[in-house]
Amino acid sequence: MGRLIKNHWGRLIILTAALYQVAAAVEGFFWPKIFWDFLTKNLDGAVKPIPILQIINLLSGLGMLALEWPLAFVAGTSIHRSLEFRLAILPITALAATFMYQSTNPAIYYIIGMAVYFVAYNEGELAQDPRLKEIGAFLNVNIAEGVEGFTASLFRDVLDCSREEAVIHNAHVRSELRAKGVHAIFDFFVVTGMKPM
Repeated sequence: MGRLIKNHWGRLIILTAALYQVAAAVEGFFWPKIFWDFLTKNLDGAVKPIPILQIINLLSGLGMLALEWPLAFVAGTSIHRSLEFRLAILPITALAATFMYQSTNPAIYYIIGMAVYFVAYNEGELAQDPRLKEIGAFLNVNIAEGVEGFTASLFRDVLDCSREEAVIHNAHVRSELRAKGVHAIFDFFVVTGMKPM
């Protein structure tokens, strides 16, 4: 069974919210309305005659889209890799979305995405320790070079594969492990036992 990677799930939720917020801001230019107008009319000046809140929501949505679906100049930067930055900027973006009538749903999505990011941050999904990254790179090379040790008995004895089939499969596994877009996860279970006396 697969493992849910929460920071990727949160990213998809935030992408959905950002796209929805951009569409809501564009709609707000044509039909300006404050969500809280049933309580007070004092906030109507934020949407008409000058569309201040619509512009803030449009820029917030585009900013979150640029961060979550990274543009070339954003990808790989420390801001793009930082989950802390996202957790700091998301409440402000969600707050801007709560004021406009059309963007209340993105505000709810932002809050859900923020909660998912917070859980991912607490579980330590994104390790920032360079030593752990070095250990991960070492393990990746170790697995890629020694893949035959893991598969030799399994392919021959259990799956009845020929040696040539195993070599072809292992070469494919090695090439996949070296690909930059693949993030391999190695879960090993070691079972120990004692022979009966």
